[in-house]
Amino acid sequence: MGKKAFVYTTDKGRKYLVSLDAEIAKVSNLGFSLASKSEIENLDFLPRGMRMRGFSCSKKRGGVFAAGAELSSSSREFAVGEATANIIDNRSEFMYKGSTYIPRRFHPERKK
Repeated sequence: MGKKAFVYTTDKGRKYLVSLDAEIAKVSNLGFSLASKSEIENLDFLPRGMRMRGFSCSKKRGGVFAAGAELSSSSREFAVGEATANIIDNRSEFMYKGSTYIPRRFHPERKK
């Protein structure tokens, strides 16, 4: 599916463009929205050296979540587009590219 332009909102409310896998649009609780034509024309890309807030997530083995579900040793980072995104408070599992992920550790936004 490729990459698309999304809007990332900093903790201070500034909006930037970020280029992410298009499948992120299907994960609504990560708080990203596809950038409109106007936003693409008017917003800057996220500055070099700035790290988006996000979560380290564990990939679940098997399908639907159940108590005691086995977690795979594979994990990955997922950025979170807004400080008010649903996932920050409820940390619920989500589907991405046919796999279930469970948020584990939150990483705040920061500049290098």
